[in-house]
Amino acid sequence: PDGKIWVMGDHRQASADSRYHQDDPNQGMVPVDEVVGRAVVIAWPVGRWSTLPVPDTFDNVPDKPRTP
Repeated sequence: PDGKIWVMGDHRQASADSRYHQDDPNQGMVPVDEVVGRAVVIAWPVGRWSTLPVPDTFDNVPDKPRTP
C-alpha cells in the first residue's frame, strides 16, 4: 500500500522481518515515515559484494537535524 514497505531481514531464519509480523494490524508492512535507515551494500555472498546506488529521488530530502 502507499506509504508502506515490506522489509526482509538479512538472516531470514532468524529475522523478525515483515514475514514475522503478518498477524499485526499492518500485516507486516512498515510505514515509510518510520524507516530510519537504508541498505548500502550487498555483502553476501562474497561473489556479489557491491554497493547499492542512492537514487536521485532522495536528493531533496534534508539531513536529520543534529542535536547538541
